Amino acid sequence: MPPVPQAGRQTGGFVTLRGLRIGLLAVVVGLAFLPSIRRADAAVPVGTCQMQRSGAQVTLDWVDDGATFVIRRNGTWLATPGAGVNSFVDQNAPADAHYEVKAWSGGTVATWPCVSGIAAGECSVSAAGAGFVIRWVDIGGTYVLRRNGSWLASPAPGATSYTDANAPANSTYQLVRWVGGQRTTAECTQANGAPGEVPQVQRVIHISIDALRSDHVTRQLAPNLVALRSRSASTMNARTDADVTKTLPNHTSQWTGRPVYGAAGHHIWFNVDDGTTVHVAAGHYVASIFDVVHDHGARTALYVSKDKFDMLDRSWNGANGAVDVTGVDNGRDKIDIYSRRDAELNFNNLADALSNRPELRFAAFHIPYPDTAGHEFGWSSGQYDEAVTRSDALLGRIVNLITSNPTWASSTMIIVTADHGGPNTGLLHDDQTLSSNYTVPFVVWGPGITAADLYAINQGRRVNPGTGNPPTNTAQLPIRSHEVANLALEALGLGPVPGSVANAQQNLIVIAP
Repeated sequence: MPPVPQAGRQTGGFVTLRGLRIGLLAVVVGLAFLPSIRRADAAVPVGTCQMQRSGAQVTLDWVDDGATFVIRRNGTWLATPGAGVNSFVDQNAPADAHYEVKAWSGGTVATWPCVSGIAAGECSVSAAGAGFVIRWVDIGGTYVLRRNGSWLASPAPGATSYTDANAPANSTYQLVRWVGGQRTTAECTQANGAPGEVPQVQRVIHISIDALRSDHVTRQLAPNLVALRSRSASTMNARTDADVTKTLPNHTSQWTGRPVYGAAGHHIWFNVDDGTTVHVAAGHYVASIFDVVHDHGARTALYVSKDKFDMLDRSWNGANGAVDVTGVDNGRDKIDIYSRRDAELNFNNLADALSNRPELRFAAFHIPYPDTAGHEFGWSSGQYDEAVTRSDALLGRIVNLITSNPTWASSTMIIVTADHGGPNTGLLHDDQTLSSNYTVPFVVWGPGITAADLYAINQGRRVNPGTGNPPTNTAQLPIRSHEVANLALEALGLGPVPGSVANAQQNLIVIAP
């Protein structure tokens, strides 16, 4: 199907809304994907996944109900089966492997834990966003669910699952079954065998504060970010690209998961819109987080304040974006909302989209003020400090927007990063050897996340670089701002950006063990 025609673009201060679809199309297409069961005995209930091990081989089975599926093993993306597939074989599974299937349908994601069958009289529980999903096999009778020893719900006859949407993290569950006056009680056991490493959410908001130096994140200058850190997994010692400390290159890295140079690089080393695309610079198509989210039927947004970002919008627009081959064709225009205005005006656009576009799953929000002040007055100036405080106030408005709505608060992840810092003297941040240029914050807030140091909870996966900035190909990986794309996709239940290298295994932990 050809791409959906674009709605009217407004240039000038400008905002574009693109890729809108009529719900009727989804209904018509959905009729072609009515539930199908691979085995005649229909042993796998809809909404569950069953696993069977034979030596090092594990076979997973589920019911294809027309969704798009992602397989995760031990909390990390493993595979994205093709359309219509309802089984997967992991040929070399670790002995402690546990699995779950993420099912995308209509822009929402559900978690289907893979268990060794749910036997009669048993039940399982798995994390889902800020709560839990309890599942069982209906074998007749009347069921009652209890949480932490108290009545929780009486499921309807025939029900096989219940979602406890906003549950305490330490919740335990029991399934009580009544038949003819006789009562049996089963403890609901953890379905996926281990706590989640990344919370599952409905949307991710990535806030990039341009040129925010980590050493300026203080209670005096940035009280909102300091407060957010007190309930987030974070580090003030993350890194930009190893070779380039400029705005356009590092934002391209954050949304593609690629470094600037090398075989996997996007090669946007320059810092202006040259009128072409990222694909021209790389010599091949470069996918982004906007591709993955959009092609799975959800919507994306990019709010910026510099005209150089027009290059990124152009790279993934209806003319230059890749053909969608993931499930239903959602078109080539991967950035559904592109707004280039002052950041404080963009706040209103973001608030409107969150209220009126429930299919919006990923929004990137750029705040330019520290960079503007740094280039004009220097990064040690009072004007720079004022710009940091102004940016922090806007961050606070975004956080308050989310936390004031209980539904949003329990289903949203916020990631705060910077694209680069700035020098102690001078007006340019081009010198990639200065720690003040390449040291940036990385803060992750969301349901289930508590205060934790990202390096401490990622020992063996990431290495604190001290004051250095290791080369891109080093085995001693620091936490880089480039990890945003695949962290956000993991939180949304999706696999990594094709061709990406930063957090491509989706193994960055943000929930402390």
